[in-house]
Amino acid sequence: MMICAGCAVKKVHVLNISKTDRGIDRAYEQALHGRYNAAFRTYKAIQSNFPHSSPGDKALFYMGIIWAYPDNPRMNYKKALACFKRVLKNYPDTNLRMNARAWIHVLNDVIAKNRKIEELIQVNIEMKKRLEKLRTVNSTLREQFKKIKEVDITTQKRKLEH
Repeated sequence: MMICAGCAVKKVHVLNISKTDRGIDRAYEQALHGRYNAAFRTYKAIQSNFPHSSPGDKALFYMGIIWAYPDNPRMNYKKALACFKRVLKNYPDTNLRMNARAWIHVLNDVIAKNRKIEELIQVNIEMKKRLEKLRTVNSTLREQFKKIKEVDITTQKRKLEH
């Protein structure tokens, strides 16, 4: 039994932990079957009901997993990272602390590397454009050289004829 500290009138809220555990299990099953939005909504509801205590920590942690999950078409590393950071902030005594810290480290690394990859892709695009311009200039110079060479040959022939 838990007393709601925020209630104006003292009410006693009975928390059915087994129902919450079933909710965690149901959300996990939804995610396993590719129903990520449904799983996310279920975890979100649990986390909202337990903003600073377990099983809210588990729900928030698994929300982060869903955001990071590679088969999720809405995969978003930054949102996953935010979930894991909130686990540490909102649930300082959680037994998921070590896992959340590991995910934070990995996601920060992946995000940084993805940023570097994007920068390198942009540099590559710019270099390809520059290369194409240089090829155009090279082609133009070759044509000019060919014409100058023809003029020179013609000039040499005229000199030899006179």
